[in-house]
Amino acid sequence: MLGPVVERPAAPEGRWPTAPVTPHVKGSAMLTTPGEAQFSALIDEVDGRPTVLCRGEIDLSTAGALIWAIRQVTAAGQPVRIDLAATTFMDSAGLKALLQAQTDQHRAGEVVTLSAPSPAVRRVLEMAGVIDDFAIEA
Repeated sequence: MLGPVVERPAAPEGRWPTAPVTPHVKGSAMLTTPGEAQFSALIDEVDGRPTVLCRGEIDLSTAGALIWAIRQVTAAGQPVRIDLAATTFMDSAGLKALLQAQTDQHRAGEVVTLSAPSPAVRRVLEMAGVIDDFAIEA
């Protein structure tokens, strides 16, 4: 079971104050900003492990929701698994969120597992030369 809810991270460059974070299944975050990228990060158990299920575009305006969801899992003392199969776009802000999670998990003796990264995500990880830094599940 997931632990207590942790605080949502600060808005990146003041771009987040009007975007709602709506609770859904098991402490998830959904960020929808009209006219900008739409993204949701749902936390659920998949195969008995807490998993952050990402859908949509991860960019500067939405990476905070991903960070928030990852922190929900790590606050419960669980290793992080992130399902990126439904992620349609990811820029450097999404890459930074994943790398920060990996750094934090490495300090705790864990690794971040990326489940079924979409071609868009895989391309960014390959271009940055960091795809081998993560455990990848097909």
